[in-house]
Amino acid sequence: MAQRKRIGILFINRHSEWAGGNYYIYNLLLALKALPDRYIPHIVLFTETADDFDLVISETNYPYIEFLPLEIGYSFSERVVNKLSRIFLNKNIIVKTYTGNEAYVLFPYKHYPSLKSFKNKIYWIADFQDLHLPGFFSKALLENRRRNHELIAIGQNQLILSSNDALNDFEKFYPDYKCKINVLNFAVTHPPYDDLNLEVLLKQYKIKQPYFFSSNQFWAHKNHMVVLKAAKILKDKSIDFTIAFSGKETDSRNPEYFKSIKSFVTENKLETNIHFLGFMDRTHQLKLMKNAIAIIQPSLFEGWSTIVEDAKAMNQHILVSDLKVHREQLVYNADFFNPTDEKALAGLLEKYIASPPIIQNLDYNNNIINFGNEFLKIIP
Repeated sequence: MAQRKRIGILFINRHSEWAGGNYYIYNLLLALKALPDRYIPHIVLFTETADDFDLVISETNYPYIEFLPLEIGYSFSERVVNKLSRIFLNKNIIVKTYTGNEAYVLFPYKHYPSLKSFKNKIYWIADFQDLHLPGFFSKALLENRRRNHELIAIGQNQLILSSNDALNDFEKFYPDYKCKINVLNFAVTHPPYDDLNLEVLLKQYKIKQPYFFSSNQFWAHKNHMVVLKAAKILKDKSIDFTIAFSGKETDSRNPEYFKSIKSFVTENKLETNIHFLGFMDRTHQLKLMKNAIAIIQPSLFEGWSTIVEDAKAMNQHILVSDLKVHREQLVYNADFFNPTDEKALAGLLEKYIASPPIIQNLDYNNNIINFGNEFLKIIP
């Protein structure tokens, strides 16, 4: 058998900030794993700790994989030299990098000292939210993202974007780019969840059927407030309903955001209708999403929404903000609404409380296989 293609994958465990970055890597590895065995590449996984490597294994059970630490070990004397050099020269004199990596590519490349020797590297930019909604970022973070994107644009390496909408943004904001751009729509692979007992989960999370489900980290651009305002409209009409939210409830950029959400619920007496479930077990999340009346995705901006892919993969109906990327991502089982129009969303909620949506069942497996195949076509 021909030697397996080797691919370096960088995994930075961002559960504390951005779960979507983790899910992207899991889904990429699962898509590669779904290919015929002769095409499954050997993965060299660079992580900060062995525990992070174990996490990836537990989530994917990827068959051909090895671990390399992001930080190469330094001896006591080397650490002393670097400490002194930082004091007097403001930099490390001794910098260890991996060598002998010219034979394979590293994705998604980040600027770490140990990885500088990689010549074959592929970048990934999830989205350009900072250019559309700069008010949600600090000046330092805006400058960091701008500088990083400009360096990618003027370089000769490859860049992966997840949508044509993102490609249009890149061409608009960086018209003189030199990098080679690839548009790669990612797909999701779900862990088994069908056998979970729905009644047990509903009791555990104190959810009353029928219900809607919205799953997003509590970041301001995810636009939870339009859902709550729509809920208030239903409440004022004495309509009985339940909406469950899952997702991390912290945002370092806007620490008051979740507090404002909770305050709105309290002030409008929505406690019996609105449930916050926090960051939950992935299989629990999927089981509850699948059995909802519909999923709600109200975001003001997306690169390529994991939640939308979740809905597609499980053949679930979704009420989704009318963004260009969502129109690109969705064809079936969806209603689009203006993300600033709570009345429009309330109308959809009321409609489907009265009569649940009719689902068109589609085979999602080809999306997963295409994700793996198209990624391998990009690898030199």
